[in-house]
Amino acid sequence: MITNELVLSPFPHIIWTNLFDKELLETARGEFDTIPDGNWIKYENAHERKWAITFAGAGPACNEVADYLQSKTFIDLLQSTFSIDGLSFSDLGGGLHRIRPGGMLDVHVDFNIHDDGRYRRLNVLTYLNSDPDPSGDLWLCQNWPQTEATIRVPAKLGYTVAFTTSDTSWHGHPTALVGNERRSLAAYYYTAEPPEHHSDRHSTIFKD
Repeated sequence: MITNELVLSPFPHIIWTNLFDKELLETARGEFDTIPDGNWIKYENAHERKWAITFAGAGPACNEVADYLQSKTFIDLLQSTFSIDGLSFSDLGGGLHRIRPGGMLDVHVDFNIHDDGRYRRLNVLTYLNSDPDPSGDLWLCQNWPQTEATIRVPAKLGYTVAFTTSDTSWHGHPTALVGNERRSLAAYYYTAEPPEHHSDRHSTIFKD
């Protein structure tokens, strides 16, 4: 599964294991504990139980990762890997994500248009858990409902998954987390021009 090469099923995605120095990511993981609880945006409803904060509220190690994620070097890598030109970065809805034991994120497709009108094209998620429990795996699904993921990505320190976003890119963390808190860094990428097949503006769509 971990090939550092583009895989087309269930939708185009790649899993890198060597983008970031492990020591940097361990420091970034520790910075989560320095952010006061009151600074986190809390999503607690029937479909999601997670906390989030943008990179602007994070520490220097998290922002070193963010600097690379929005660098020309990395955006060029994304554009060549996915054959998408004109990508630009945002952490709207992204940044630092934490899911505590018992938390989850139902399978969903993402909102498709940024507040500024750009079209969402890619998600990039970097995981920070040194000993992840399988209950924290990211599911990538061909369709929904279904009982199992097509691909399961461990929330393992150093694993970075990038995947295309569309109305069929079902993904999530639908099982209640067991074990240690699940921590990740999320960046999203957009184009000014719409993709070939796109729908009208919509928010995140969850499936039961």
